[in-house]
Amino acid sequence: FYPPDYRPHRRPRKMQESRSARPLWARLFGRPCNERRGTLPWHGAGRLLDFGCGGGGFLKRMADQGWQVIGLDAAVGAVRQVQEELGLTALVGSLPHPDLPPGSFDVVTMWHSLEHVHRPLAILREAYQLLVPGGRLVVAAPNIEGLPFYWFGRSWFGLDLPRHLTHFTPPTLRQMLERAGFGAVRVWTDRHADWLRSSAQLAMRRGPAQYTLVVDRGNARLADRFTPHDPSVLRLLKLVAEAARSAGKPASVCGEMASEPLSAFLLLGLGYDTLSVAPPALPFIKWLIRQVTTEQARSAADAALAARSAELALDILRFALAEAVDLTLLDPDARLPAGRRSGSLKL
Repeated sequence: FYPPDYRPHRRPRKMQESRSARPLWARLFGRPCNERRGTLPWHGAGRLLDFGCGGGGFLKRMADQGWQVIGLDAAVGAVRQVQEELGLTALVGSLPHPDLPPGSFDVVTMWHSLEHVHRPLAILREAYQLLVPGGRLVVAAPNIEGLPFYWFGRSWFGLDLPRHLTHFTPPTLRQMLERAGFGAVRVWTDRHADWLRSSAQLAMRRGPAQYTLVVDRGNARLADRFTPHDPSVLRLLKLVAEAARSAGKPASVCGEMASEPLSAFLLLGLGYDTLSVAPPALPFIKWLIRQVTTEQARSAADAALAARSAELALDILRFALAEAVDLTLLDPDARLPAGRRSGSLKL
């Protein structure tokens, strides 16, 4: 199940990468795990075990900071690489291990390794025995309740079947840690920008029309596939807006979608604060936005996100917008609520 080029087993790249040097997409969509980047606070005597050490990148970073590190991995090639290329101590196998007596470590880390084992609770209990009193365990695992899985589905990079044997949610991971004996459990969420990119690439290989729009709108044979209101596309737009807000960046849309009235109403509700509109459409879009409240737009967008099809999403937006404007101003052929037969616009 583990190919020779399996990413976690590769030789680590640059050991340090400044935040400003990270690509724009990574800074926009990612929320890096500072502990894994080498900012783990010193604890006890500084004895650290990295369970599932892979290529040894984290071991190297911590060893450079003065920690006494040991790696443990079931992959013989990865362990040999850590030993020969990095000059660090690494063992082949899992827990329990005959060379690791109880009370040997101040910190045990499990960076995306717990989901690979057949009996995660047993592994956690063994890790508990390895720690000195007051020792710390740091676990990172994919969150199957997160928005990326909801959007990408079977193409979510965090699934990694058949290598990932257990898929955790924050509550289940917390419960398992407590059953293993750990107290004061704290759970938080990080975002991996490269996971989002890998998920999108996998989705494109499995069927681009299902996940994102890669359609030449000028091609008559493909025109019917241009459905920007498909729920999967709406969820992606929502994800982008939320990531921009988390990063303190403006969320903007440029193109025909921003110039279309229903879409402009939707984008406002999704959290976009700047729309680049075609000049002929600018007066009407400005007028339209003045007729609705932000709360109306957010409620309509939330309902559209839950739609099962692009057609239903559009109907939801029309129904919500009909409370503020006459829909005949948007589309003379659109279905109107009962009693609406005409419309007028006063500028």
